[in-house]
Amino acid sequence: MKSDIDVWVTAGIGWALRLSRLEVPSAVVLGEPAWLNCSYDLESDELYSVKWYKNNVEFYRFLPSDRPPGQKYDLKGVFVDLSKSDHGYVHLSRTTLQTEGTYRCEVSAEAPSFQTVREEGTLAVYANMKIIVVLIISSPTALFRFKTLLWFSIKNDV
Repeated sequence: MKSDIDVWVTAGIGWALRLSRLEVPSAVVLGEPAWLNCSYDLESDELYSVKWYKNNVEFYRFLPSDRPPGQKYDLKGVFVDLSKSDHGYVHLSRTTLQTEGTYRCEVSAEAPSFQTVREEGTLAVYANMKIIVVLIISSPTALFRFKTLLWFSIKNDV
């Protein structure tokens, strides 16, 4: 005769919630939007929650039982667009230098397994800087060369 503990352990073997893919862009240009993706396989479980953290601070959660299911929390440098975010994706509408950090996705299953899986990735923000040079123009030829260079730089977004 099996004890209750044996039955619980045997039943638990079939549960295999797993995080199949985490996508956190390694580099984003300052001011541009970014997508975070957390793909998972529930197997036979039901979803309890998907939570996102930046540097160990929660900024987004998706609970199917809540209305609305997606909620965001204010965090400096994290600009969640709720209309484009759901259980698998979070859309950051823009980025600042404060957006940089370690992003973690955490997926939890409902009872009876209450299993949780997590993974993290690092996002860096880079500035696309243009340097403005002030020149002292000493001759008409130098002025012509400067105007030509300036026109070329603007035309080609250098």
